[in-house]
Amino acid sequence: MVSGQHTLPSWYYTSVDAMPKHGTVSSLSHNRWRTQMAFSKSVYSFEVKEDTVPGTVVGKVETVFESPTPITYSVQEDDGENLFLLSPVSGEFLLSRSLDFEAQRFYILTVAVQQGDLQVSSVRVYFSVLNVNDNPPLFSQDTFYASLLEDTRVGSCFLSLNVSDKDDSDNGELKLKLVDGDEGTVFFINSAGSLCLNKELDRERQSSYNLTVAANDCVQPMSSQLTSTAHVIVVVNDVNDNAPLFVSAKSVSIPEDTALHSVVMTVHAEDEDTGPNGEVLYYLNSTSSGAFSIDNRGGDVYLEETLDREQVDTLTITITATDRGSPRMATTMNLTVHVEDANDHDPVFSQSTYSLTVREDIPRGTSLFLVQAHDQDTGPNGRVRYMMTQASPFVVDAVRGVITVMDKLDREKDSNYTLSITVVDQGDIPRSATAAISVTVLDINDFAPQFSPETLIVRVMENEEDPSQLKHQLSALDEDLGVNSQLTYFIQKGNSDGLFSITPNGTFQILHSLDREKESLYIVMVIAVDSGLPPLTGTLTVHVMVDDINDNHPEFTEEVYNTIVSEDTPTGTVFAMITASDSDEGVSGELRYFMENPDVPFAIEETSGELFTTEVLDRETVAIYRLTVIGSDKHPTQPLSSSVIVTVLIGDINDHWPQFMNSPYVAYVPTEMAPDECLKVRCQNGGTCIPTQDGYYCHCVPGFEGEKCEQFIDHCRSTPCVQGSCINSQTGFSCHCPFGVSGVHCEEHSYGFEELSFMEFPSLDRRTNLISLEFATVQRNSMLLYNPGGSSSREFLALEILNGAVHLSYDLGSGPVRLQTNKQVADGYFHSITARRIGNMGSLHVDNCTDVENNGFCFSQSDGSSSERTLDIGNSNMTFGGLRTAEFILLHPAQIKTHDFVGCVRNFHVNGILLRPSMALATYNILDRCPRTTVSPCHGNPCKNGGVCHDLWSDYLCECKSPFIGSNCAKETSEEVVLQFNGNDYIEYVIKESFKRDYLLKDLLDDEKEENNKDQTMINIKFKTKDNGVLMFLTGQTGYFVLKIKDRKPVYLSKDTLSGHLSEFTVDSPVADGVWHVLSLFSNGHVTFLALDGKPVLNITDRSMDLTPVSVEKIVLGAALTGDSKVQQSGFTGCMQYFNVTGYTLPVSGHSVTVDIWPSWTLIQSSCISPGVCLPSPCSEIDTARRGCLSGQCQNRW
Repeated sequence: MVSGQHTLPSWYYTSVDAMPKHGTVSSLSHNRWRTQMAFSKSVYSFEVKEDTVPGTVVGKVETVFESPTPITYSVQEDDGENLFLLSPVSGEFLLSRSLDFEAQRFYILTVAVQQGDLQVSSVRVYFSVLNVNDNPPLFSQDTFYASLLEDTRVGSCFLSLNVSDKDDSDNGELKLKLVDGDEGTVFFINSAGSLCLNKELDRERQSSYNLTVAANDCVQPMSSQLTSTAHVIVVVNDVNDNAPLFVSAKSVSIPEDTALHSVVMTVHAEDEDTGPNGEVLYYLNSTSSGAFSIDNRGGDVYLEETLDREQVDTLTITITATDRGSPRMATTMNLTVHVEDANDHDPVFSQSTYSLTVREDIPRGTSLFLVQAHDQDTGPNGRVRYMMTQASPFVVDAVRGVITVMDKLDREKDSNYTLSITVVDQGDIPRSATAAISVTVLDINDFAPQFSPETLIVRVMENEEDPSQLKHQLSALDEDLGVNSQLTYFIQKGNSDGLFSITPNGTFQILHSLDREKESLYIVMVIAVDSGLPPLTGTLTVHVMVDDINDNHPEFTEEVYNTIVSEDTPTGTVFAMITASDSDEGVSGELRYFMENPDVPFAIEETSGELFTTEVLDRETVAIYRLTVIGSDKHPTQPLSSSVIVTVLIGDINDHWPQFMNSPYVAYVPTEMAPDECLKVRCQNGGTCIPTQDGYYCHCVPGFEGEKCEQFIDHCRSTPCVQGSCINSQTGFSCHCPFGVSGVHCEEHSYGFEELSFMEFPSLDRRTNLISLEFATVQRNSMLLYNPGGSSSREFLALEILNGAVHLSYDLGSGPVRLQTNKQVADGYFHSITARRIGNMGSLHVDNCTDVENNGFCFSQSDGSSSERTLDIGNSNMTFGGLRTAEFILLHPAQIKTHDFVGCVRNFHVNGILLRPSMALATYNILDRCPRTTVSPCHGNPCKNGGVCHDLWSDYLCECKSPFIGSNCAKETSEEVVLQFNGNDYIEYVIKESFKRDYLLKDLLDDEKEENNKDQTMINIKFKTKDNGVLMFLTGQTGYFVLKIKDRKPVYLSKDTLSGHLSEFTVDSPVADGVWHVLSLFSNGHVTFLALDGKPVLNITDRSMDLTPVSVEKIVLGAALTGDSKVQQSGFTGCMQYFNVTGYTLPVSGHSVTVDIWPSWTLIQSSCISPGVCLPSPCSEIDTARRGCLSGQCQNRW
C-alpha cells in the first residue's frame, strides 16, 4: 500500500511475562484484508503435546479455490523461530525441535498463499502447547533436621516440609507421606505439609528417628505420577523420667576380721536417662551410716566399725541411688551383709583334765570316753579335730573325740597312762587347745594256767587188775598271784565211759582195767581252772596208751572150710588157703599153722596157711578127708591157739570105662505127650519163650513185663523225681531237674538271694576253714562270704567274685593274702567253689579243678609264708551273700571290694556242716527257692526290634532303640519324648541302698581320684513353662534344697536342718516364657553354682550341701514334698524333656539301678491318643487330652 501517510505494519508483536509460570504470548494486529479470502478457514488452531517428537506433522493449511497455476505457501510472520516448518507445496507443518510447555505455551504464525508472484491471501495459524507431567516434585533440601523433647505433646507440629512442582494444573498439585523409618506410626504429616507427633516419645526406647518423606503429584492415572523423597532426622532429647535401678547383688558376705575402711562391696545402679538425668549418686540411710560408709559417685561401700560375727551375723544397709535431673528421681535397696566367721576363737575343752579307770582286759576297739571341745567359730573355723601327740595304746577319733583302746593293755607293764590330747580347728591359721587325761589300768585275771608240756603220754598194760594204783600228778603254772593263781583240775572230755578221774589238786588215775583190742589209745582233755573272776583255764592233752598182753586166741576167717581137689592133681598143688587173725600185737599177733592129722596126703605151710597135696589122690579109694588145722600165735611163753575143720572133697575125673548095671533095660512111654507150647506162643518186644512143665513163660528184656512181655514198665509211676520231671527208659528212669535243683531225684534245691540279701552265722574257726558251695549268678562283682574282726582288728577272711572270677583273701595279722582264679563264673550257670585255709596255708578250687597245671585259671594256693597261723576275729559274725549294713565298708575299707550277691546258692558247707537259712542268726531277702527258671531270661530274645536284653537274674530289662518303646520294645512311636505336668503331678525318686554302697565302695577304693575332682554332682533339668512352680526338691542327711520358679525367675532355696538356717537366692533371668531352658546345678563339695542355658548365673558356694549319693535320700521332680510352710509353692506346670543327675537320666517308670521310682497316681493315665506313647509331645496348652500319659511299661533312656 502506497500512501502519503505513514505506513503501519500489519502485525504488532508483544511479549508478556506472567508469574509464576513463564511464557511468551504473541499478538498480531490484523489489518483489513484487501484481497479475496482464499483459505478454507479464516483461522487455524492446532494443539500439540509438549512431548511430541520433532519431525512430526502437527498441522496443515488448505485453500478453497482452484488455480491454473501452482500455488505456494509461506510463513510471513513467526514467533516460534522456525519451530514449525511449513511445506510450501502441501501446506503441512512439521515440528522442528522439542516443545516445553513451561517455557512457552502458545505460538502464532501468519501464512500466505501465492499464485505465481501474486499473493492471493494470508491466514493466522495458532499452535497451543498441551502440558505433559514431566517435572517431579522438588524439596527445598535433601535432608531436614528437627529435635524434640521426649515429653512433647501428641499432635504438636514441629517441621514444615517445603516442596514445589513446575508442572501446571493437576500436575503441580502435591501429596506428602512418610514411607520409611516410622514403623510405630509415631509421626504424621498434616495437610499443610508439616511433620507432627502422633504418639508419645520415649528416648530410652528410641533416641532418634531417620524418616523418609515422599512427595508425589496428582496426575491420573497414578502410573504417570512422579515422586521425590527427602530424609528427616528427628532427634529425641532426654527428660528425667527414669529413676535409677540397682543391678548389683542384694547380699554380700565378708569375714568378720575385715580391716576397717576396706571396700566390702561396690553397688551399682543404672539410669536409662542421659546427661545429668542419668548420673547416679549413692547415699546411705541414716540408720546404716554407723558401721558403713559409701562413695557417693563410685558406689564403694566401706567398713567403718569392727565386726563380730558371734554378736551379729547379719547386717542390713539401706542404700539410696538418686540422679541429678530436675526434679531428681531416686530408688532404695536393702543390702544384706552376711558376716562370715573368722578364726578368732580357740577351741575350749569341757574340762582341762580328765581321769578314768579301765580294766586291763578291755577289748581292743572299745570306746572308753568322749572328750568334747567347743569352738565359737563356725564353718571350718568351728570344726575341730582331735589328736594325740604321744605313742600309747589309746587313739582318739579325730572327728568325734572318742577315746578308744587300740592295743592290749597289761597292768603288769604299765598301770597308769597320762595322755595329752590336742584339739585343732580347721581354720586357715589353725587354733588349738590341750587337755590331759589320766588313765588307770585295773588288774584282772589275765594269765591262764599253762601246762608244760601241753601233752602227756601215760602207758598202762591192758587188763591191769588194779590200775588205780598207777597215779600221775599233773601240774600247771599260773603267773597270776593270789586267788587268780589257785588252780583246780578237771577232766573236760575223753572220759565218756568214766574210765579216768582226777582230783582237784591234779592227781590223774585210771579207774578200770582197759582192753587194748577195744581201744588202744584214749585222748583225755584235762583243764586247770584258776579262781579268778572270770576264771581262766589251761588245757593238757593226756594220751593213755594201752599196751598189749597175749589175751586173744587166733580167729579163723571161716568156722568150717570146704574145698575140692581133683583126683589127678599133681603132688604139691596148693588147693586152699587157711587164714586166721589175732587181735594182739607183736609176736602175740603173729600166727603159724599145723595139722593134727598125721596120715593124710596133705600138708600146710606154717606161715601162709596154704594147703597142698603130698601124694597122688584117688577118689575111688578115698572120696573125702576131714582135717583139723590149728592156728597158734608166737608168744614165747604162753602161746594161744585155735582149731578149725577143713573138709576136702576129691573131685572125680574120667579114668574108668562105663559099665551097664542091667541088661536089658525096659522103658514105658505114655500114650499122649504134651506138645511144645513155645511153638504156638510168640513173646513180644524181644522176649524169649522158655518151655516149662506147665507150659511156657516169656523171659522179657529189660523195660518190659507181662505174660508175653507186652507191657512197658513205667519206672516213673512212683513219682521218684521230687522237684523235677521224670524221663522213663527201658533200664529205669532219669530225672530232669529245673534250674536251681539238683540230685539224682531232684531232691536238692537252692536258695535265692535278692538285692541286699544276707545270712549271718557264728564266726569262722580260728585254725581251719574248709568252705564249699555251689552258686549261680550274672553279677560280675559279688560278695559271697566275709568274716571281719572287730572295729580295730585287721584280720579277716573274704570270698568274693571280682570281674567275674573268684577271689579268696585273708589276713592273719601279718598282711593280706589274696588268691585269685581267672575262670569266669558270672555266666548264669552253677559253679562249685572249694576254699581251704589250714593255718597259714590257703587254696582255692573252682569247679573241682585239681590239676596243678591249671594253677591261676581254676586253682590257686598260697605259699604259706605268713608267720601267723590263726584267724583272730573274736566274736564277729560271719556274713554270707551280703552285708547287713554299710558300716562294714567304713570300718574296713581295704578288706573287701564288694557288698552284695544276687543269685542262687546250694550245698553251702563250712567245716563239713551244711548251713541252711534256718540255722542262721539273722537273714534278709532270702528266698526258699531259686527264682530263676532258666539259665537266662534273655535266651529267648524277648527284646524286639534290635532292643538289648539286660539280665536282672529274676527278671530282664529291654533297652530299646529309637523309635521303639515298651517292656519288649514292640511299640513304635514317632513322637519326641517329653513329659507334661499339670501342677499336681510329681515323680519321687528314692536313692537305692545298693547304689549308695556301690558309690561308697568306689569312693573308698579309687585311690587315683584327685581331690578337686572328688564327689562331683551335676543336675540338669530341661523344661519349658509359663507359670511359677517347683521344679525339683532334694533332701539329704543335713538339709534340703528346692529349685523353683518364682516371679517368673529361677530360685534356689536351701535349709540346713542342723542350724535351721534358710537361704534363698534368685537368678535375675526370666524363664517362664514358654521356651525350652536348661537349669544346671554343679557341686563338688566345695563349690556350688547354678547355670542357666550353659552360662553360670549364681554362686551359692557359701550354702553348699553334700549331694553325693551316700548323703542324698530323696529327689522329687515337679513338687516340694516337705512340711516346711516357708517353701510351700504350687507344683510345676509345663513340660520336661529330661532330668539328669551326674550322668544318669532318671527314668519315669520301670527299673533303675540307681533309684526306686514312685510317680504320683495322677501322672499315670490309662489312655493316650498315640497308642504305646507314654510321654506326650508336642507339649502345649491345648494338648490336655494327652497330658501326662505315662505307661507303666515305658522304659527310660540310659
